Amino acid sequence: MLNLLGRLFQGWYFFELLRAKETPAHVLPAQSDLPDGWTVCGDRFFAAEAAREIKEGHYLWGRALHTLACRVGDDDTLFADAETGELFVVHLTYSTAERPPWPNYHSLKDLSELKDF
Repeated sequence: MLNLLGRLFQGWYFFELLRAKETPAHVLPAQSDLPDGWTVCGDRFFAAEAAREIKEGHYLWGRALHTLACRVGDDDTLFADAETGELFVVHLTYSTAERPPWPNYHSLKDLSELKDF
């Protein structure tokens, strides 16, 4: 039974990875616009992981998120809402057992607030 559940989870996660899109290059910030400790990353892996962790009832549930940047040595990831452009820092947990309000997130007005985060 556990083997079957593992296969189902892998299939679902693979589907999320396929469904997640790479962040368009014109959306990504310049590395020089990011504070020390952050690096540009538009990898769809992080968007798929966020989709896997964010459950119904969470503020970010159902939003299409573009990955913009990752914090080096941490699980914080900067996302932009694909429709509204709103910025969010999400602390990914790499766990499927999360329930709202996890994963923890913070809204940002603009990239300049990232340095205070």
